[in-house]
Amino acid sequence: MTTALIAESGATKTEWRLLVDGKLTLSVRGTGFNPNVMTPDHIDQEMGKVYREHFRNLEPQSLFFYGAGIGGASQEAIMRRVLSSYWPETDIRVKNDLTAAARSTMRPEGIVCIIGTGSNSCHHRDHEVVARRGGHGYLFGDEGSGMDLGRHLVMGLLQEAFPPVIQRFVESQEGLSVYELKLAILRDTQPNVRMARLAKHLGELLHHESIREMILGRFSAFLETTVCMYPGFDALHVDVMGSIGWHFQDLFREAAEERSVQVGRFLKDPINDLVTFHQHLLTAQQDQ
Repeated sequence: MTTALIAESGATKTEWRLLVDGKLTLSVRGTGFNPNVMTPDHIDQEMGKVYREHFRNLEPQSLFFYGAGIGGASQEAIMRRVLSSYWPETDIRVKNDLTAAARSTMRPEGIVCIIGTGSNSCHHRDHEVVARRGGHGYLFGDEGSGMDLGRHLVMGLLQEAFPPVIQRFVESQEGLSVYELKLAILRDTQPNVRMARLAKHLGELLHHESIREMILGRFSAFLETTVCMYPGFDALHVDVMGSIGWHFQDLFREAAEERSVQVGRFLKDPINDLVTFHQHLLTAQQDQ
């Protein structure tokens, strides 16, 4: 019997899937892990909750962990160390979320974008990342992400760039004045997540031209700093993963068309396609 545990983690949630002999037997949703904005102790604390509730008696042969914020060896080591403390006998492989996105497309080559709480992109070939753009975090990038849209929503309200009706709507939904909302974000332990949560209001405000133009502008900024920087980008399909890309795909397509970007598929969550990739991989290994 072969057992493989697959984890696809973003800033706000982690999707866990267990494959037994290639068949999906368990699906779990837990908290997100990001070693760029969470301390190792915090990651371990949250991982412990998920382990005790769902995985206490599980010792998979392999664990494939794909996560946001894993941009180098140091972040990879943090996640590997935490995971190894719970599964010391398991073959653990830690990859970034871009690799998960690339593999979930099933394409032999292309560009994939992640536009959720944060934003990122990569050029991939043969199911591996060959170049990447973006993903510099909420202080230095993440254009077009939920965080970025939430930040520009608050900025516009503070600067009175939007009609008063938009301010009244946001304040009624949040139960805070714009000034109080600004303070709440500044005091939050995860301000990027707090700002990203504000993006949920934008769907109700799309009939306002100023909101539509703001979102379109932030997607344009994302494309200009990421996708359009890859040599030959206009010859490759660009697939989009993540909740923000999914909910505002019409505006993303509009921004893309202006830049000769060939948009492929939109996926709200790549986990199901990622599981399919690993099922195919397992089958291929068994056939060898």
